[in-house]
Amino acid sequence: MFKRLVLVLGVLATLLAGALLAAVLLFDPNDYKDELADLAREYTGRELRIVDDLRLSFFPWIGVKTGRVEFANAEGFGPEPFARIDEAGVRIRLLPLLSRRIEIDTVTLHGLALRLERDASGRSNWDDLAAAAAGSEPDGEAPPSDAGDVAASLPAALTIGGLELRDAALHWRDRSENSELELTRIDLSSGRIEDGRPVDIELGFDLRSAQP
Repeated sequence: MFKRLVLVLGVLATLLAGALLAAVLLFDPNDYKDELADLAREYTGRELRIVDDLRLSFFPWIGVKTGRVEFANAEGFGPEPFARIDEAGVRIRLLPLLSRRIEIDTVTLHGLALRLERDASGRSNWDDLAAAAAGSEPDGEAPPSDAGDVAASLPAALTIGGLELRDAALHWRDRSENSELELTRIDLSSGRIEDGRPVDIELGFDLRSAQP
């Protein structure tokens, strides 16, 4: 019985290793850049530009690293992108997913530039994104949802190794109040993030304000 179990486990391990090797050799995430852009356009109505190549990693972590990525601004807020990232990376441990546990390594964002604006009428350039995230139309009508289905889809546990934000910038402009604020050289790092536990955070930035 024990020998058969070892044999079965050996076959499964061989199949898993072969599948991962085939994925590394045959699967190129850059072939799906257009599909990712189409999904972003479908769910947000905005353009997503993946300028540089995507890079994958596999067992025991499955992860992705990006180069430069740009996300378009809302209509009426100019040609500058709403958000830009020079480099980002995230990895998820593979085996805990089988028990609905999500273990994420340190999430890295380098060179993030975020532009937040409000026009003279009070409309912001993230109103449409908030509506999309809530699963509702801009008029506020949300589709019905099944609470049981939502609860069943939630992970049993979620941990994140930390957050690392380097050389980021945040630009805020409110045309309704004629105010402007800019944070540059933002560096943020955190400790491990777990439910119900305190998190250590280190944060530094430069601040410029039109109305100190």
